[in-house]
Amino acid sequence: QDVNEVQHRIFAAIARAGGRFMVGDVKQSIYSFRGAQPEIFVNLRRSLPPLSAAEGESAATLSLSRNFRSAPPILDFVNLVYGGLMQAVGEGIGYQPEEDALVAGRTETGTPSRVTVAVFEKEKDGAVVKAPEETDEKEPEEDGWGEEVPDREARYVAAEIAALIGTRGADGKVIRPSDIAILVRKGGAGKRFAAA
Repeated sequence: QDVNEVQHRIFAAIARAGGRFMVGDVKQSIYSFRGAQPEIFVNLRRSLPPLSAAEGESAATLSLSRNFRSAPPILDFVNLVYGGLMQAVGEGIGYQPEEDALVAGRTETGTPSRVTVAVFEKEKDGAVVKAPEETDEKEPEEDGWGEEVPDREARYVAAEIAALIGTRGADGKVIRPSDIAILVRKGGAGKRFAAA
């Protein structure tokens, strides 16, 4: 999903007949800044029959939608979000809910996983002005996105983590700091979470 036209033509030129294997997920196309064209992947996928109906064909597609990593409530949430977002983008993106929705490959035991969405508003200069369950007190000027000073979002995440530490997870084990990860868009953004 992250190739451009030149790369696509190179791969097509050097591949033996029936010797090209492509894996992709248009939801994860992230390299538009370097010229990636996800529609190449989308068009290839549309031009090939599904494996179940590809008898006698030299090429086919196989959907790998079964997910064994995430708990069912997490996948339900992801499907809900992407089902709306991708269809809002339009047919050009190639999202097919019946094929692209993730299917839970495992069952969940114990306490079900919980999905929480926290929305943070920003001022024009990028500073956070409001977060869940907090007052509207004015933040210091240096308290902004990407800074080393912890902002409201970072403090919110730190408080959620602090509440989890020492409790028991769905598997019954005590949650430790090493069981938790914070995913950020850019590496530098992690500093404000570390500071919190």
